[in-house]
Parts: sequence; C-alpha cells; structure tokens
Amino acid sequence: MSKKKSTKPSKPKAAAKVAKAAPAKVEREQRNGIPRPGAETICGKVWAFLDANAKATAKDVIDGIKDINEATARTQTQRYKKFHS
Repeated sequence: MSKKKSTKPSKPKAAAKVAKAAPAKVEREQRNGIPRPGAETICGKVWAFLDANAKATAKDVIDGIKDINEATARTQTQRYKKFHS
C-alpha cells in the first residue's frame, strides 16, 4: 500500500512576530479649532499656495494648482481663512 498525500494545504510554521515601531505622531498646529493639514497632502498643497498668495481666492487656487478639485479648493480656502482669523 502506498501512502496518499494530503490534499489540504500545509500550515506554515509559526513565524516570530517582528514588532514594528509605530510612526511618530506629528503634532499639528491648531488655531480656532482648525488643524493645519500635513504638507504632503492635497489640502497641504492648497495651504502652501495660500501661504504664498495670502489674498488669493478659491478661484485663484483652482487656477493656480493643476488638477485640484473645485470643492477641495473652496473648502480649504475657507478653512485657511478661519485658521488665520
């Protein structure tokens, strides 16, 4: 008699778990209840544009940043104004 091979997939051996360090939490500046967005985000790009062009309107943001969603530009312009009020 020959032994039949099992058709069930074999279970992998328990591997030692490697603890991953949690990324350091970055404290973001907050004013008037509005936190400043991270620089690498789309919202951060809008804020950087507004920092360079303080009197810019949402229309200026839409025209100045390629492929920006109109609603994002309008929302972030208002949040920027509230942050700095």
